[in-house]
Amino acid sequence: MQTIQTTTGFATTCGKGPLLLVQKYKRYCRSGKHILTIVSRQLVSNKDHRQSGLWRATPALFSCRSSCTNGNKTWSAMKAVTSCSDSETCMDKDSQNYATEEGRVKRMICLYIGYVGTDYYGLQVNRQEGIKTIEEEIERALFTCGWISERNFRKTQKVSWSRASRTDKGVHACGNVIALKALVKEQWFERDSNIRKKKQVTRTKNNSDELAFSSLGALKGDVLEQLNRNLPDSIRILGVHPVTKHFDARCRCNFRAYEYLMPVDAIPGASESIERAVSQFEEILSIFKGTHRFHNFSSGLRAVHKKANARLEVSNPTKQVTTVRSDQVSSPHADSEETKVDSTYDEEEGIKEFEENAGMDEEDNQHSEFSDYLCKVIRLWPEHSSHRLKRQEYIRSIYIADVEGPLQIQGRNYVLLRFAGQSFILHQIRKMIGGALSVMYGRLSLEALKAALHGPFQVPISLAPSEPLMLVLCDFWNPKKEIYELIPSPSTQEAMKNYKYNILLPRVADLVEQKRPFERFYVEGLYDYGGYGNLQRLIAKFHEWDEKRRQRKSQNVMECHQDTFTSNDDVAPKLSRVGTERPLPPKLFTQLAVELRMLPGPELCRIRQVLIDARKGGMISQDPSVQECIQYLKQKHYL
Repeated sequence: MQTIQTTTGFATTCGKGPLLLVQKYKRYCRSGKHILTIVSRQLVSNKDHRQSGLWRATPALFSCRSSCTNGNKTWSAMKAVTSCSDSETCMDKDSQNYATEEGRVKRMICLYIGYVGTDYYGLQVNRQEGIKTIEEEIERALFTCGWISERNFRKTQKVSWSRASRTDKGVHACGNVIALKALVKEQWFERDSNIRKKKQVTRTKNNSDELAFSSLGALKGDVLEQLNRNLPDSIRILGVHPVTKHFDARCRCNFRAYEYLMPVDAIPGASESIERAVSQFEEILSIFKGTHRFHNFSSGLRAVHKKANARLEVSNPTKQVTTVRSDQVSSPHADSEETKVDSTYDEEEGIKEFEENAGMDEEDNQHSEFSDYLCKVIRLWPEHSSHRLKRQEYIRSIYIADVEGPLQIQGRNYVLLRFAGQSFILHQIRKMIGGALSVMYGRLSLEALKAALHGPFQVPISLAPSEPLMLVLCDFWNPKKEIYELIPSPSTQEAMKNYKYNILLPRVADLVEQKRPFERFYVEGLYDYGGYGNLQRLIAKFHEWDEKRRQRKSQNVMECHQDTFTSNDDVAPKLSRVGTERPLPPKLFTQLAVELRMLPGPELCRIRQVLIDARKGGMISQDPSVQECIQYLKQKHYL
């Protein structure tokens, strides 16, 4: 008989007898499929039931050699590659819980975190040397406190790590959420009966322990303080809440809310009248409300931006650039497609016109590759590729885009720009602010900004500074089940509020005062984009394109009606019945949320059900407009 030492126990063989894998309180025999299920789930799937199946399926645990004949089975084992301490054992295969000390179980939890992102390269883990991220600091603190085992440390996929919003470099937060499986004790969490009622948690035979744990309250204060002692001062865990087993923070997040702290004097005209300047700025931002395709407001020209900001001079200012890769234009995900740019026009004439419209002397205007590209775009206003315009990730819904203030922080007047939406693509909020500031500074007309939002044309948009951007809220309302899947406790809400007003806003105000990002934005950001001297051509092309779009839409509607009228008598009632049973379009409820200044939640779900019942009863039309819905809701006193 030989013994193979593994991380989960030991395995023994005895001649032609069965192979046994012994664990604490468990014993699995090789004659059945049970042991192979354990191996495939923990390590590598291997359906081979023969004598070499186990060690081939478990190369990470131990290395061994086997030689076999038809009548005789002989196993020879080598020393185990890995070993574990006596305090860490593998529990039942169904729960897959690892305990580092008695009483700890592996459960899914959510961390409400706040951080000042100035010294970090964004939130998400980056294993490259010298790249410091916020998640790495949190992961290290959890490991130090024993919440992550040694075998799972620096392996985020092993603990089902997810985040509600992946903030970029320099962006701050006071309400971001990270979900992971951690080693915790149930007595660390408060007993809150209201959480169970709000979440509508139901216990079943298979998941009773998980759901019972998810119905607990927030983490107790003394345990939370121990976690924060292992974190730098710029990062704080504001609350820890248990959730269900398969909770994913990114997928379950229903909407995110951001705020942007801007000095009042950064808005043109504020020195004369703050109220009028803020009102005008809010009116410009309101065009982004609703559901739109933000193809010009994504990560655009990311590689070329770096060259422009570094002021790299090119040896040949009139160098011909006939192709621009789509990942340089604007794409949240790299694309291999190339967007062709027509180069039949006179480039020297285009660059000269660009310089004149920018209001600068030729000798003061140092060209870069970015400037050359802008000359071509502003000269021709080419359309994006059809592939890019069809990509669904550019379609986003914005519920709130307004301005709050002015408010005083450390003796200086600021305004808070507030944005709430289902999700945002890379640099979307900063480009929305940059476009609105371009209109306020007179570098871009409001009609041209609308053409950039609604039209298919390539319109370069300035990128606002990242220092004042803050993530303030992640909401986890489930519209299908009509329940909250994660609710911050009153203590967590109070901690988030205190962190925002006592720590985050003063720190961000200091950064804005020290770095002067809006002065840099005016010199570099608006300077790079020139004066947009060919805007009339863009607006004319947009009106022409919009007219063709309307004609195609009306033609499609007429063809649809003709098909309905020419159909058989038996088919027509079915078509009309399908019209009454089809759901109301989601875009309608987004517009209702914008008009009623509501965010997705129980109230909007109630209004949705009222409108569905009204349409079935014939109280409103089959394709109601937003104004018709609002009028009906007011008549029935639902508003």
